Amino acid sequence: MEYRRRDAIFTEIDHTADVGIIAEGNSLARLFANAAFGMIYLLFGEKNPVETTNRHIHLTENSIEELMISWLGDINYKITADDFTPRYISDLVIGDADDIFSLDAQIKGGRMENPAAEIKAVTYHQFYIKELGPDHFQTRIIFDI
Repeated sequence: MEYRRRDAIFTEIDHTADVGIIAEGNSLARLFANAAFGMIYLLFGEKNPVETTNRHIHLTENSIEELMISWLGDINYKITADDFTPRYISDLVIGDADDIFSLDAQIKGGRMENPAAEIKAVTYHQFYIKELGPDHFQTRIIFDI
């Protein structure tokens, strides 16, 4: 399945001196994609990279919360250090085996200029991931700018 920014479900939230989002999804994979697109929206608004190249992301962590923070941190690193901003996310798979959580995804994107801000860190401040019901997940993330 391919996730696109225009389909992402997230809300920008006010936070003193920082920025944040609340993202939702009908699966953990959709939640992770929507959180990434929400973060990218905070930086670039509706703009999308024109040129497109493919990258693969593989991450492992000890909890689903750590996996989300690592995922967004990895994307932020690609934006700031590699000058690569995702436009599409596909084949996003969240795994859980022996209490190790993993994420594999293909991302397609390119170069973007003039972000509205620079995210210094994805924080644990007021962070959560909740399952609100069958097929309904939500996360709240505050970004240090």
